[in-house]
Amino acid sequence: MALLVQQTHEDDSYVLLAKLDNARVMANILKAIHFKETASVYASENGLKFTVEDCKCVQANAFLQAALFTEFIIKEETACFKINLTILIECLNIFSLSSSPGVMTALKMCYSGYGTPLTLMLEENGVLTDCSIKTQEPDETLDFDFCSENVINKIIMKVILII
Repeated sequence: MALLVQQTHEDDSYVLLAKLDNARVMANILKAIHFKETASVYASENGLKFTVEDCKCVQANAFLQAALFTEFIIKEETACFKINLTILIECLNIFSLSSSPGVMTALKMCYSGYGTPLTLMLEENGVLTDCSIKTQEPDETLDFDFCSENVINKIIMKVILII
């Protein structure tokens, strides 16, 4: 994981830069909302929000707080794009078949802005791979504004429980 931890001069050119010690954490969270092919991604100083919507009637959100990442830098107020969620999850699990128990895959995720691909750099045991995933204009998602007195149940899951 030493190579992905190093700071490079290229890191200054990205709108979004996020590093994670264990890519499987992100992959497992995204699997929970993977019922459609694509997801809209919204990045802010608070973290990353992935939204999957089906027919404007079912919506699932996964929020990865900035504190979850070892490094999280966003240079604009927000950045948003649509991405193929299936491909993203496959990229995050690229080392899953070859890894031994207890071995973690480091992740460095970079986005340069509108129209550019999302770049993932993964490292496990000194082996590096990079993936470039095309991004698209995000779809407009519904804002489900539920009045708090009408909400029957809320579920908050801790990441540690689903790993």
